[in-house]
Amino acid sequence: TLNHQISEDAQNLTQALKGSNKTQGLWGEMVLERILDHSGLQRGREYFTQGSGLKLYNEKGSVQKPDVVVVLPEQKHLIIDAKVSLKAYEAYINATDELQQTDQLKKHRDSLKGHIDNLSGKYYQKLDQLKTLDFVLMFLPVEGSLSTLLHSDKQQDLLSYAWERKVIMVTPNTLIATLKTIASVWRNEKQHQNALQIAKEGSRVYEKLCMVLQDLQKLGKSIHQAENNYRVAMQKLCNGKGNLLDQAQKLKQLGVETHRPLPKASGYH
Repeated sequence: TLNHQISEDAQNLTQALKGSNKTQGLWGEMVLERILDHSGLQRGREYFTQGSGLKLYNEKGSVQKPDVVVVLPEQKHLIIDAKVSLKAYEAYINATDELQQTDQLKKHRDSLKGHIDNLSGKYYQKLDQLKTLDFVLMFLPVEGSLSTLLHSDKQQDLLSYAWERKVIMVTPNTLIATLKTIASVWRNEKQHQNALQIAKEGSRVYEKLCMVLQDLQKLGKSIHQAENNYRVAMQKLCNGKGNLLDQAQKLKQLGVETHRPLPKASGYH
């Protein structure tokens, strides 16, 4: 029953993807988002979908909504757009003879070239709101749809055709590698930023420590001076010829009325 259900779901998906370009596009965007979810990049900070919150407009004032804008260090950007081209590819896979395969492969190539031209014509690189690289990534969610063309000797110019139009075609494997590399660069950038912050905080702590030590030294000198003043005063009070304590004792002996005894000044008498 499970095998039957899986087979039926696969057939339904195949029919849906074959029957509607919009459905194909939505499916491609879904695959792209799943890859982004596992890339290590954070949505809303290191990448944005459909230009969300970026307020992107072209020279004519029309709103631009690239599938994904990846933010790179130094506030540079990389644009990714998903394109799905499966009708001719599926027909090529199911072709029963070489002539049909050749014909469907040509249609598939022409379809991809159409996607390349369409993406190139959007001129995402010229958006004033972004500091984009000089190319955009065209994401093809089915590995075989590109590798089949690249393995055909007569179709080797497709990559050059795309590059001349500032488009680089990527599949899930190559896109994952690219995004993982970007995520690694971000980690290094954050570590570098943290190191700079630690250095700044360390400098503040060092300067503050110097100030506290200077204040404590001043306080120590003041305490030492106060102790010296105290000793001098006690010397005058308790020691030496004619000190105040001896004079007070003589007054008491002479009959001066007193109500309390003099406290002992230990160490100075």
